Amino acid sequence: MSTNRIGNALYDLLSTQPDLLALHGGRVTPVVFEQASAFPALYYNTKGLRPLGCRGGSATKQGLLEIGAIANNSEEIEGLADTLVEVLNRYDGIHLGYLVSIETNDDDFDEADPEISAFYKRLIFDLTVTKL
Repeated sequence: MSTNRIGNALYDLLSTQPDLLALHGGRVTPVVFEQASAFPALYYNTKGLRPLGCRGGSATKQGLLEIGAIANNSEEIEGLADTLVEVLNRYDGIHLGYLVSIETNDDDFDEADPEISAFYKRLIFDLTVTKL
């Protein structure tokens, strides 16, 4: 199971959920943004994806999904973060041949980045993916 293919499935999930799409306008990217990017936007990264031992084989992996939300102001960042949690907590769905299951794990404080004049928040989710 390729992490890149899992990344494609996560991109599909984050870019097609209507409640999220209405807020980020299709601005979803793996890992980082360019300095001149428009906001609000999301970046995502998987951490520590490992085969789930009790299931046998390597079709199911478990790890963490980090999603960074970036917005123009504090109200926008809170709305985006709240919607992410609402949409993704206890999420189960099929995306590009993967069953994706997500549960809320943790989040960081809102922070401001004066260099890019934006606010950001990092949210951590527990992630389980199974190649169908």
